Amino acid sequence: MIVSRAPMRITLGGGGTDLPSYYKLYGGKLVTATIDKFVYVIANRRYSPDYHLSYMQTEIAQTIDEIRHTRLREVLRFLKVEPGIDVFSIADLPAQSGLGSSGAFTVAALQSLHTYQRSSRTPEQLAAEACHIEMDVLQEPCGKQDPYAAALGGINVLEIDTDGTVHHRPVDLSPTVRLVLEANTLLFYTQIRRQAAEVLKPQQERIASRHDDATARMHRIRELGEITLKGLEAGNPDAFGETLHEHWMMKRGIHGAMSTSFVDEAYEAARRSGALGGKLVGAGGGGFLLVYCPGSQRKVIEQLESMGMKLLPFSFEDSGITMMAQL
Repeated sequence: MIVSRAPMRITLGGGGTDLPSYYKLYGGKLVTATIDKFVYVIANRRYSPDYHLSYMQTEIAQTIDEIRHTRLREVLRFLKVEPGIDVFSIADLPAQSGLGSSGAFTVAALQSLHTYQRSSRTPEQLAAEACHIEMDVLQEPCGKQDPYAAALGGINVLEIDTDGTVHHRPVDLSPTVRLVLEANTLLFYTQIRRQAAEVLKPQQERIASRHDDATARMHRIRELGEITLKGLEAGNPDAFGETLHEHWMMKRGIHGAMSTSFVDEAYEAARRSGALGGKLVGAGGGGFLLVYCPGSQRKVIEQLESMGMKLLPFSFEDSGITMMAQL
C-alpha cells in the first residue's frame, strides 16, 4: 500500500498571472503559500483485474476509458497503469473551494502511481506532469500555481516564462514575519462550492482577447504581488494586508462571476469590523474568503460567523508532496 500526501495552498500575490492566457503574453509571477490541509491518494494492488476507484464516488471499471473521474483517468492513462489496482482519495477540505485541491490531487496521484510502478520523480517533475495532464490533455482553464505549490510546499515565488517554464525560490521571510503573517491571516468557508472552470474560462477569454480593462487589471495584480513580496522580505507582514483590498477590487472587476452579492456583503462587513483587506481564494465565485486583520479579530470572526461562514484555523506548511507510507 502506498500513501501520498500533497498540501493545499493560498495565494499571497500575483494570483491569475499563472494562467496561460496571461503568462504566454507577459510572463507570470506570483507568491504562493501551502497550508496544513492535505489531499491524500492511496494506491494498492487489487485482487481482481479491474480499476477500483474511491473518492466522493466509487467506480469499478474494466478499462481506463470507462473511468468517469477525468483527472484520475488521465493520470492512469499517462502512466499506462494496468488493471488490478485500488486507488482511493480523501481530503481534509471539500473540493471546489479555491484552495488548489485539484492540483494537489493530481500531484499526489502521480506520486502514488509512480511509486506503485517503482519509478520516482522530483517535485518539479511531478508538477510539470500534473500541469501537462490538466492543461494540455484535459484542456482545463487552469494555471500552473496549484501543482507547483502542492509539489514544492512552503512559501515560494513562482516565475513563469512566456514559454511556460517555471522558476521558483523560497520567499525570504524572517521567523517573526512568518508568525505575524500567519496569525493575522484568517480563512472563512463561505459554504459556496463552485466549478473553477466556470469562473476561469471567461476570465481567460477576456485576457486572451487582449481586452484592455482585463489586461490592465492583471498587470496591476502582478504589480501588487511585487509590492507584497518586497514588503514581506523587508520585514513588513502588513504589506500583504495593505495590498489585499486593491487586489480584490482589481480581480472582481475582471468578470462578474468573480464574486456574489453575499460575498460582497461579507467582505464589507469584515472591513468595517477591522480587516485591512481580503479576497476570495483561488478562482473566485465562492470557496474560502481570506481576510487580513492585524488588530483584534474578535469582531471580524463574530460578524462573519453570524453570516453563516465558518472559520478555518490553519498554519503554513513547509512540506510539499510527501510519501506517508509504503507498505
